[in-house]
Amino acid sequence: MSAKTSVSSEANPQIVTSEKPAHNRKGFKFPATLGLVVLLLVALAITAFLLWTKPSTLSTDQCSRASRQTMLRQAAPLLFNPAKQAQLKLIVSQIQQLSNYQLDPNCDAVLMAYYVNAYDGPNAQKSLNWFNQAYSPHKGLSSTLNINSSELQALIANVTLVQKQSAIINTVLEPMSR
Repeated sequence: MSAKTSVSSEANPQIVTSEKPAHNRKGFKFPATLGLVVLLLVALAITAFLLWTKPSTLSTDQCSRASRQTMLRQAAPLLFNPAKQAQLKLIVSQIQQLSNYQLDPNCDAVLMAYYVNAYDGPNAQKSLNWFNQAYSPHKGLSSTLNINSSELQALIANVTLVQKQSAIINTVLEPMSR
């Protein structure tokens, strides 16, 4: 069919068609743009979620793997008990034999507690430095360790205290060793 033209006046021609256009570009452009925007938002949301929930790329979870849960379970009641330091030392030795143990905040927390109880300021500080690099507040520590946030904050504060005490002791003992 062809388009018919009827003229009502010279200045205002009207086109009358009996066929509809094959496609309306405006009709297709809006859904395509909307689809692209939705697709970009979904990709952005997935990326944000993965970045938010992903722990440090260096974290290896050496101490919190299922095969090592026993080690954490044994360490948990010893962490804040200086009288059990010899038992904790055995677990610390096992942890130090693991590859990349420094990259797991659970291992670092056990070592930190051990060195605080042993009044070893330099090693406690080293463990705290490793802990700060590996720890993700979004992931937290293994529940097997049974360390709540206030205990963790106290442990971190004790590292600083032990570090200062070690410096004072070394200052006093150094002249005596000459």
